[in-house]
Parts: sequence; structure tokens; C-alpha cells
Amino acid sequence: MGISLKFDPQVFELKEEKVLTAQGEKTVVYKEYAHIPYVSKPVDIGYQSLNIHVPVSVDGVNVDPSHMPMLILIGIGGYTAIPNDPKLFRGPGPGGPGGPGGPGGPGGPGGDMGGIPMHAFPSIDKPFGDTYEKAGTDGGPKALAKGWVVVIPGVRGHDNQSADGRYYGKAPASIVDLKAVVRYLRYNRGIVPGDPEKIFASGGSAAGALASLMAVSGNYPWYEPYLKEIGAADERDDVFGCLSFCPITDLSHADGAYEWQYGGLKAESMFAPQPLEMDAEVTNTLAEQFRKYINGKGLKGKNGFGTISSDNLADYILKEYLVPSCERFLKEKDEGERTAYLSENPWIKWDGEKVEFSFEDFVVHCGRSKTQPAFDDKEMQMEPAIFGTEKVNGRHFTDFGLKYATGDPDAKVEDEVVQLENMMNAMYFLPGKADMAKHWWIRHGACDKDTSLPIITNLATALENAGANVNARLVWDGGHGADDDKFEMMDWIESVI
Repeated sequence: MGISLKFDPQVFELKEEKVLTAQGEKTVVYKEYAHIPYVSKPVDIGYQSLNIHVPVSVDGVNVDPSHMPMLILIGIGGYTAIPNDPKLFRGPGPGGPGGPGGPGGPGGPGGDMGGIPMHAFPSIDKPFGDTYEKAGTDGGPKALAKGWVVVIPGVRGHDNQSADGRYYGKAPASIVDLKAVVRYLRYNRGIVPGDPEKIFASGGSAAGALASLMAVSGNYPWYEPYLKEIGAADERDDVFGCLSFCPITDLSHADGAYEWQYGGLKAESMFAPQPLEMDAEVTNTLAEQFRKYINGKGLKGKNGFGTISSDNLADYILKEYLVPSCERFLKEKDEGERTAYLSENPWIKWDGEKVEFSFEDFVVHCGRSKTQPAFDDKEMQMEPAIFGTEKVNGRHFTDFGLKYATGDPDAKVEDEVVQLENMMNAMYFLPGKADMAKHWWIRHGACDKDTSLPIITNLATALENAGANVNARLVWDGGHGADDDKFEMMDWIESVI
């Protein structure tokens, strides 16, 4: 039989939020529709349900959100699960038993599985926590103040594990769930307030990668069997726009890109008393793999730059991203602050209007944080966990990672894992494999060492080459999830709708 996917507009709680906007603080009254299953056959209803926030009034003036954009805020981190049901939340510590599953489904994880920090949980009392601020995705309250509809889904992740030890959130579960959210909103068009043809996917880090993936893989047939299995609505799952912050994407080439940028530097880790030496052979092998990859992509740089290759990629990133970012940063400082900063960073030459520096000096300025391989790590504690099975926590997803871990020079990743990595990789779908969002807002910290700059600039360039409207920028000296123009983003959304 399954759970009904019809939205009930009569069941809500009235809430109030103080929101800082470009025009000052505003009081937003909104309806919260909480814990609504978005599939009819959930594996775990505590994760496969969502909250919808519908504005009623702003500073006492009634608003009509019926034709307004819909903003999906993805709150996950590290490709781990994010619950929707508060009863399922567990922070660090022994915790309690797993929560109830859906019909015929497993229970939720018990104990400290997932280890989601309290500020990451979109609770009833605090629907927009610090996670959104840090990830640059705190547009939820500001969207409400604009009269837009905000959707906060729970999503399965690689750490979901039932009481009997079975994993049930490995790839492609998270992207399948998010596509099901879009289908639910379209299925209830005219009942759920908001325009389901103006859906924006928003997230930072792994959530930024998933938002990007949602926005390039619309209606692609690979996902259909998974969507049918969980009872997703028979609707489209393409979206109108994407707000992507520091997306951890293109995992099959992320290790090579990381070595291309950071090779030759020691890794400075909070877990090691001294910077760690890196293996030069690993660096050279992975960097060469990336050079072959970028040379084969044929990406065309903007502003007449021409074809991007391994020989000019650093020049392109410098010209179109790093120099403008640094100049913006310096021009926003007062004279004293600017003089002090330039004194501390003599590698930057400043003539009062323009800056000049080398890509190599910039990389040294930022430093390296990850060891080798940075993503398909030998111990399979990081991204390999995404590609596990019901019984196995993680699997290597690159030939190099598998060879490095096993010592077998002939080792090759299984075709099934290659397929799953493609299903989780926004770059795989560019250009033109599926229905793509036309409008993109991309932000990334210039010194974000959780991934490398080519991953971000390649994504932006591939989108531009595919005809998308892309607003992409680096935040100077910014780390992971840095964002410095939250009001500008809201104005940009208004301009594209």
C-alpha cells in the first residue's frame, strides 16, 4: 500500500523568526509543515521525510508565496546522513536504540553512528543552524524574508546502519533521496505553496556536490529503478537553479587535482605534531593522471582565453579567479588594514588597483592539509565509505587508490563501483547528458584545502561551456565553506527568476 504522497496543507505549526536582511532585521511569521514523508516506501522514514517552511508575513505585511521560488537546503556533511525526525538525532556519546524504520524497513542507527553535531540538525526550535552559516547556505531565513518557500529534507548517507549491521545509505542513496524530494514537490504542485518550476538546490561541501549533481542529472534514467524502489512520485526531478558552496565533487579525479596543486608541499595536519612528508612518486603519478584528464576535457576558458590545458590551467585560475578575488579583498580593506596585510604577504605586488603574484606563491601561502591519496584514502575512512555495500563499509573507487592500498599493480575497480562514482559525480553529466539547471551560484574559499581549485573552476567552466548562467567566485583567504556576500546571492536569485 505505502504512504500517501498527498501533502496536507492543514497540518502545520505557526513559527516566528528574526531575520537579518540587507534592509535590516525583519520579523518573519511562517508555517512549518514538519516530518512529511516524501516517498511512499521509505527505507527509513526518519531520514526520508522533510520540513517545509512557508512564509505568512514579513514585518506584519502578508505575503503570497504561491508562485515564489522553492529553496531546498541540504544539510548533510561528509556524505553522512541527516535526519528529519528529532527523535533520531544522536550526538557523540552512547545514545539510545535506533529509531523506527518505514514499513518493512530497518531501524535508524543507534549510539553515536553518524555523529552529527547538534548545530547541523534542522530542529523545530532552530530550523537554520550554524551549519548553514559555515557552509554558505544560510539562505533559508533570508529566503523566507523574501517570501520564498524553504524545504529542509532528511537524507540518507553512507553512515546509516540498521540494528543488524546492514548499511542502507551507500551510493546512490543520498542523490536518489534528493531527487525524490523534487518529485514530491512537483507531485504536489498547487497544494504545496511555491513554484515547482523554480526550485533551487543549495548545499555546501558534500551537500554542495549533491546540489550540483541534482542540477546536472535531471531525469537521468540510471536513477529510475532506485526511485521506484522507494516509492518516489512519478514526476520530473530536474531543478531550475543551484547554489553550490565548496562542492566536494569529481571524486574520480580529485586525488590527481589535489596533487597537481599541492604536490611538493608537506601536509600540515592537526593530528600530527610536525608537517608530514609526501611521497613524490605518488604525487607525480596522480598529477600526471590529472594532466591527461584536463588535456582531454577540451574546456574553453571564458573571456577569450581559449582551450584550457595542463600547461595553462594555473594561468587561467590565476587570471579569472585568484587575482580578482585578491583585488576585491584588498579594495574592501581600509588603508591601514591593507598596508598591514601586504606587509605580511610580500609575495603579493599591489599598485593601488591591480595585484600580481604567482600561482606557486599562492599555493605555498595556503598550504596543504590532506595526505595521500587525499580522497580515495588507503584506510577507506573518507570518500570510499560512500561506495560501500550493505555488508561492506567502504570500497576504493579509483584504480590508483585500489593499487596503492593492496599493492597489486594489476588491480582494477569493479565496473559497478565505476558506475556508482559516475552517478555521484556532477562532472560526469557535463555537457548535456541530462536536463541541466540553467542558473548557478558557486562560491569556494580560495584557501579551502578540503579539495583543490581545479575541481571548482572545472565545474564552473564546464557549465559555462554547456550554456549555463554561472556566477562563480573564490573568497580570498577563505577556508572550507567560506562565503562573504550572502545578500548579493539573494539579489542574484531575484534577477534570474
